[in-house]
Amino acid sequence: MKKCLMILFLGVSIVSYSQKMIVKGNVKNLKGYLYIDVYNDNGIVRDSIKVKKDGSFTGVLTVKKTPETRRFWFGHTGKLAWVEPGTQTITGAILDSSIDVTIKGTPTQNDYAQFQQGHKKIMDSLDKVYANSFNNLDSIQMKQMSDKYFSKLSNALEAYDFQFVTSHPNSYHSLAIVADRQNDYENCELMLSKLSPRLRNSELRKRIEKQMVMGKRSANGVKIMDFTRNDPSGNPVSIQSFKGKYMLIDFWASWCHPCRAENPNVLAAYNKFKDKGFDVLSVSIDDNKESWKKAIAMDSLPWTQVLDRENRKSPILDYYGITGIPSQILIDPNGIIIGRNLRGEKLEKALAKIFN
Repeated sequence: MKKCLMILFLGVSIVSYSQKMIVKGNVKNLKGYLYIDVYNDNGIVRDSIKVKKDGSFTGVLTVKKTPETRRFWFGHTGKLAWVEPGTQTITGAILDSSIDVTIKGTPTQNDYAQFQQGHKKIMDSLDKVYANSFNNLDSIQMKQMSDKYFSKLSNALEAYDFQFVTSHPNSYHSLAIVADRQNDYENCELMLSKLSPRLRNSELRKRIEKQMVMGKRSANGVKIMDFTRNDPSGNPVSIQSFKGKYMLIDFWASWCHPCRAENPNVLAAYNKFKDKGFDVLSVSIDDNKESWKKAIAMDSLPWTQVLDRENRKSPILDYYGITGIPSQILIDPNGIIIGRNLRGEKLEKALAKIFN
């Protein structure tokens, strides 16, 4: 499902902060200061606003004219919000193990709040439908029902995102949604076409397009790059050794929870189609080799595993412009790409179409 929404918008320049935004509100149990982090070329710069004993506060932030995101800290819990010239109102409370905080006021932040509410309605609706569906199921049935639930949820959220961008063509949050889907370059291009001329000519749009150029290297019909990486025992494995098979190249890491949740789906597809000419090559971006090896054993992954990590960088992912994991590329026996990001039911359906 979702990976890292608005990640492109965290890296901003330290210059051009000449506008003002008023921040006011009241957050119960907030003590001392409201801290605000801005991410720029030099790292993280922290701003702060003094909080009164009753939890109320008023302050002024220096911001850019163009909307950007910052992280607001309520105790030990951070919350991303859009900032731009205007007035932002923050209300809510810090609870025992979470926060219940609402941030609204400026146009882009209001769009973001509407977007989050739309996602919440979809999830609440599906939760209601499936509320009693997981009762009295064995482990296999539980997995099947879980796969069905998450597949429906993913499709519903994807449809909502497209509808939101179409109905908010002038919102910077729409641009953030497009950025979140930049690895799916066909849908990304379609959503970009829905944006207003103001956003289509923005610097952020140019950064997304640059990322999409790399993403097109993994488009259907393109030959997979030739690469060799080492397996857990240090033996080199060439992509060429899989020639003649349909193969899923699965990018993951031991610390990536969505990746680990997807492994059972890949395993099921592997077991179902391995005797028909299907194989899997998992490419990890782990920095810790022992954690990588431990995850392979814990998840009982029988196919070939290699590591793509050099000086804390992953050259294969960088070449393809992959900014979030899990991510998959499906290739045919000649090494031609025929699918991307086939998770959950999508992978099994694609393979069934090929082999049946």
